[in-house]
Amino acid sequence: FSQKLVRGGASLCAGEQDYVHKRKQLVLEALHRLEIDCSEDSVPHIALLPSGGGQRAAVALLGSLHQMEKEALLGTLLYLGGVSGSTSMASLYNDPEWSCNMDRALSKLGGPGVELEQATAWLIERAKEEDFSLTDLWGVLTSAGIMKQVTQLTTHSRRSKSKRNKAVSCISSDGSSPSFRRS
Repeated sequence: FSQKLVRGGASLCAGEQDYVHKRKQLVLEALHRLEIDCSEDSVPHIALLPSGGGQRAAVALLGSLHQMEKEALLGTLLYLGGVSGSTSMASLYNDPEWSCNMDRALSKLGGPGVELEQATAWLIERAKEEDFSLTDLWGVLTSAGIMKQVTQLTTHSRRSKSKRNKAVSCISSDGSSPSFRRS
């Protein structure tokens, strides 16, 4: 990774601190709606960290998020992370209000898929990029077939607003404590 992607440090960067502060306000409201008493200083840092498993993980995660919304628990999350198939959550960020309407996100699963020609055209454009790999090919085919979309998240759609749960993934191959930058 380049230094632009990974930030080393013993504390959260200013942007992350700002996100946590804003998101805690919304988490506090969600906890109060659930009649859980806590103050701004004692808001728990709740994270949902689904595991991998390819297509099954993608579908299972959407089902879990949908049920969490129905039980009014989705708003209590500070972070949402995942690996492998669970990273399909990134597609949710195309809709800034995704966590307020999981029915809309789930309805895409039953809708029409992406035409093979559209997926192929998208792949041809991505293949021109320096870091294109076989993983991109598999990801597009899976996304087109299951998630019913092929999109590349723009910087605008990735910008984490306090209403959204941040998607974070970090791996350290040498056993040290990994550091990361806001996505």
